[in-house]
Amino acid sequence: MAFLVLEEFIEAYQYTDDSGGEIDFLISTVIGSIEEIIDQVESIDIDVKKKVFNKLLEQSDNNIFEDWGQYKVDLLSIAVVFADDEELRDKLRMKIENLINQNSSNE
Repeated sequence: MAFLVLEEFIEAYQYTDDSGGEIDFLISTVIGSIEEIIDQVESIDIDVKKKVFNKLLEQSDNNIFEDWGQYKVDLLSIAVVFADDEELRDKLRMKIENLINQNSSNE
């Protein structure tokens, strides 16, 4: 549900004047909530960890983040908690390297 709320807020951000920072605050709050949920998942079964990790990577590829790279980076930063597992760490590293290569001409 948090990902759905995040998507709605980002979509609203595109059509709203956020000079007061309210929408950015809400988006940051939702991302913080996702991080808190992930912190609870950290100590459970590896299969559940993999599902949650893959969901984070999948969401980071969501087209809604096309113009909002920082939020994509925030989601990938959350995925770092799974880096203690070699398979997940390698997958995250490949994801980051691909993003760097895709955006090498973009400041």
